[in-house]
Formats: sequence, C-alpha cells, structure tokens
Amino acid sequence: MTLKEYLLDWRDRDVAAYCLGITLGIFPVSSGDFWEGFREYKHIFWCNGHTGDLLDKILMELWQIDILEWNDDKEAFRWKGKQDD
Repeated sequence: MTLKEYLLDWRDRDVAAYCLGITLGIFPVSSGDFWEGFREYKHIFWCNGHTGDLLDKILMELWQIDILEWNDDKEAFRWKGKQDD
C-alpha cells in the first residue's frame, strides 16, 4: 500500500507515523492484523527517539507542503483531497 492509501481516512498521529514507516520500509508489513503490527512498534512513537521523531517530522513537513491535512481536534492526519469528515 502507498501512504496515500493508508491515509485516505483520518489516522491518529502515531498510526500515521507507523503507516509512513511501513511505506518507507522501516517497519515490515504485518502478515496478520494491521493493529498487531502497530502494537509491536507503538513504543517507538511514545518516547523520544530518533525514529519516531523523524517520522513525525516528515508527517509535519508533508502537512506544511500541503500533501497531508492535519486535524487539531483529532490529532490526526489524512491525505489531502478527502473532503468528508
């Protein structure tokens, strides 16, 4: 899947970072449930560390250059162009 496909709907900041990590090849695509894979790596997004910080920074850059949308209330990203909430 592409990042665009992962982010067609709103995704929590940590989940969006995990999706970005998958598309960059940092995390393997889970052969089972998507959420199983996320749970295995979620600690990376809950602490200050290079990988989680970098993925978050990339997401924010994608938002600033108008590729992603950011929702403060939901603390979530989605691909730009999806108009319904």
